[in-house]
Amino acid sequence: MSRRSRKRRGGSRPAWQGKLALGFVLFLIVAAAGLFLAVRAYLHSDGFRSFLSAKVGEVARVDGSFSPFQWDGLAVRSKEYRATGGEMIRSLGIDDLRTEVGLGGLKRGVWEVREASARRVEIEIDGRGRDETKVSPADSDPSEEARKSVPSWLPTKVEVMGLRIGEISFRALLDGGTIAADGIRLTCEPTRGGGGYDVTMSGGTAHAPYRMLPELRLDKARFRYEEGRIFLNHLSADAWSDAHLELSGEADRTTRLYSLDGGISNVKCEEAFDETWSRRASGIMESSLSLDNTSGKPVASGHAELHRGVLTALPVLDTLAAYADTRRFRTINLNEASTDWRWERGFLSFRNIRLGSEALLQLDGSLDIRDGNLDGRFLLGIAPGVLSSIPGAET
Repeated sequence: MSRRSRKRRGGSRPAWQGKLALGFVLFLIVAAAGLFLAVRAYLHSDGFRSFLSAKVGEVARVDGSFSPFQWDGLAVRSKEYRATGGEMIRSLGIDDLRTEVGLGGLKRGVWEVREASARRVEIEIDGRGRDETKVSPADSDPSEEARKSVPSWLPTKVEVMGLRIGEISFRALLDGGTIAADGIRLTCEPTRGGGGYDVTMSGGTAHAPYRMLPELRLDKARFRYEEGRIFLNHLSADAWSDAHLELSGEADRTTRLYSLDGGISNVKCEEAFDETWSRRASGIMESSLSLDNTSGKPVASGHAELHRGVLTALPVLDTLAAYADTRRFRTINLNEASTDWRWERGFLSFRNIRLGSEALLQLDGSLDIRDGNLDGRFLLGIAPGVLSSIPGAET
């Protein structure tokens, strides 16, 4: 065999290997392009819209759907989402939803929903007690519907990377009435460890069904949502002209139980009381606050104090003023005013009532108000110098 023949045969092997490597690279490129086109085709299909609709239904436990998607690359917009018929959430509406679907999570088996935003969200919740045996089962399982709409080789999980809502309108139907809120802004981010979301809400107003509670103007609320439970780290809100409310607590979505603790301060009597009492009592009130439904019904309690309190033209004090022939009882400046209170529907009680005016009187007692009827017991102490001027008071 000649030297030239051996050289030609030895040089053919690297050429063959190079062609094989090039062919493999081209195959990978074509496969990746084909995979991308297949994923893109699925994203633009009604199947993906049905999948996301079912996923929202799975989380909110409702049955609903998105309007047709409008795509720009991997960015998508939907005019609205409408849902009804949940066990607790009666209706859910989302207007002008915009987001971007990230493909980086495909290798982790999830669809990444990035920079999601909605112009407005409307929620109506039914938190009233009811006979669970009468609750009809859902016609279909949202999680099963979500899986059916996805090809077997694609993920069936969604990971929301962030959410902004421009305005939330919220109504909760409770046994004691309706709580309503409007104009609240929301931002939501995944927790660092995953499995939950850190949520911040700000702005907007809230109304409670109880006459004793005013309209609240939300400053900011921060809470964590994880595995069906809400952990309220801090909520601050303003009421009336200068009052301020702060709360923290938690709620369980499954059991529908909640517990809140906090307090309210800088409440002016003339704003919090009705027309009759606002003319007779003035000062600045503050109170601790606990609210829960662990007993099966909403119950609130706390310890209240009145600062710089003044009582004017109370009938019982006018009577004392007439007996004692002094005007000191017609307007009383209080150096002590406090009570422990407890409220539940149709019932309001005051315990450890203490009212004191230095060198004039001291009033201790308790009072129950049930369906507008008053039942109380008080001990009234009057300074000796004043007591001597009341006929028969010292006998």
